[in-house]
Amino acid sequence: MTKFIVAASVAWILIAAAGVCPADETLPETAGCPPLSLAPLALPPGVETNPYSYRISTYGGQQPIKIFFASGAFPPGLVMSPAGEITGVPKTSGTFEFNLVADDSCPTGSQRVSRSLKLVIISGTGQQVQASVIRQQQLKLKVTAIPAATALAGIKPTEQVVTYEIAAQPPETATLHSPGGTFSVAGSVVESVPAPLAIAIINGRAKVSEKVTVSARVLERARREKSKIIYSRPFSGRQTTELAVVDFTLE
Repeated sequence: MTKFIVAASVAWILIAAAGVCPADETLPETAGCPPLSLAPLALPPGVETNPYSYRISTYGGQQPIKIFFASGAFPPGLVMSPAGEITGVPKTSGTFEFNLVADDSCPTGSQRVSRSLKLVIISGTGQQVQASVIRQQQLKLKVTAIPAATALAGIKPTEQVVTYEIAAQPPETATLHSPGGTFSVAGSVVESVPAPLAIAIINGRAKVSEKVTVSARVLERARREKSKIIYSRPFSGRQTTELAVVDFTLE
C-alpha cells in the first residue's frame, strides 16, 4: 500500500470551472511581492428584480487591491465596488460577459491581472439555466519528480519519499487530481496502487509529496527480469494530463 503525505504549499479547495475560451492574463511576480491573481470561481447566477450580492476574491498581491470593470456588458442594475463586491437588483435577464482588472499596491511596481467572466441573470419565470462560469483555456503542465531516480538494496519492501514540483501555463490558479501510481517492470504493469491526491496550483505553481512503498512482489519481479522499476503517477486537470516518472534501480 502506498502511503502519501500532502505537502502542497496552499490547500485551498477550489470550485472547478467549465468551458474553453481565451486565456486570462496573469503577470509575473513583482520583486518583493507575492504574485497577484483573481480567484477562479464560478459566479452564481442572479434573478431579475431580486437583490444580488457576491464578492470576487483575489489571491496574493499587496493590499490594498482594487478591482475595476474593464470592458464588455455588465448586468443593468448591478454595480461593483473597488473591493470586488457586486451588488444591486438586476433589471434585465440574459447572459452578460465582461472583463475585470485588478491592481495591487506593490511598492516595487503595481501588479495588474485581468480575467474574463460570464454572469447569467434568470428572467424570474423559473426557467433553469447553467451556472455562470469563468472562461478558461487548457493548461499546459510540467511535472518534475524529485528524486527522478534512486537505487534500492535488498528484497524487503522499501519506502521512498517523492516530491512533485508542478508548473502550469498559463500561470493561473486551478486544481489537479491524481488517482494513484503504477509500478512497471520490463514494460509490464506489476502493481497499481490507489492513492488519490488533490493539488491546488496557485499562480501556476504547486508542490506535493508522497511516501512510495516498493513492495516485495515488485522487487522480486525486477530481480527476476534484471530490470529497473518504473513508478508513474498521472496528474490531470483543465483538459490535460501529465505523467510523473520515477526510476528505481537495484543495487
